[in-house]
Amino acid sequence: METRIDTLTETPAQPSGETQAATLVRARVGSLPVVPAEAIQSVRRNPMRALRLPEQDDPEPGSTRMLGMSAWAALLVLVGMVVAIRVFLAIVFEPGPEWLVPTVMSVGIAGTVCGGLAFATMHHRWLPWELLGVASVLLGGNLLLVITQL
Repeated sequence: METRIDTLTETPAQPSGETQAATLVRARVGSLPVVPAEAIQSVRRNPMRALRLPEQDDPEPGSTRMLGMSAWAALLVLVGMVVAIRVFLAIVFEPGPEWLVPTVMSVGIAGTVCGGLAFATMHHRWLPWELLGVASVLLGGNLLLVITQL
């Protein structure tokens, strides 16, 4: 099958079961879909669209960005290991308050998710740094809980 890019062809009407992206395609240039600018704007304004893995058309992150984020994440891991070891020792030897271990684990899991999402959203300008900041605040709260309660 030969595809020509110099012709503009209309696409047939979309069936009712198609996705929103498929219904936005009004024409095709060869085999490439043509989407109206308003549709692209609405996709960019969707806040959940930010939480996606990089796609092929996303720019590659720079080496300094990767190094900075990796160093920050490594520091979070080191401090998190201190908290985890202290909580493990508390579980084994002196349990402390009943609510402490589930709380520390829940906050630690939330911080780990934020750290993972920071690397998954690396193609954004500020979002990875904000997620690492949230992970740092959660880790600081965990550290404060462990210091004051154990």
